Amino acid sequence: MRNYHLAEHARACITPTGAIFLNLERDVYTGLDAVQASALVAAVEGWPESSPAPAELHEEDLRALIASLCNDGVLCPRRKPGRSYRPAAHNEPTDELMAWRYMTRPKVRVRDVLSFMRALATATLMLRCRRLSAVARRAQRLAMRNATPRISPEPASF
Repeated sequence: MRNYHLAEHARACITPTGAIFLNLERDVYTGLDAVQASALVAAVEGWPESSPAPAELHEEDLRALIASLCNDGVLCPRRKPGRSYRPAAHNEPTDELMAWRYMTRPKVRVRDVLSFMRALATATLMLRCRRLSAVARRAQRLAMRNATPRISPEPASF
């Protein structure tokens, strides 16, 4: 019966006490308790079986919950564009680069403080003047641009 999935502009985070949805288009968070979050496994594509608490929600309560989440814009029927829930992928650290006791206190220069202040002012203005979805797209573009290695053309040798 997994007839729903996350809207394209929605993000979800499952926690031990429930789930939190972020609607990037409306700049709104929606929270669920553990019982509600675990009930979504029956309706949402990709929702993990190991949600916070294995609990039952009455059928009519589940329908009301899904209708509310669809109304909030975080879930949508599978016939509309959307995506399956996927947890964020990350690798657990296995080593430390340098033991804490050997780290030296970094030198903070005036240009470091000015750079930080510029970044803070930019972030503050963007979050006040732009939609969260636009800020997220910009951050994603910057991350992609910084992750792409810059290769300078080498002259061909024959």
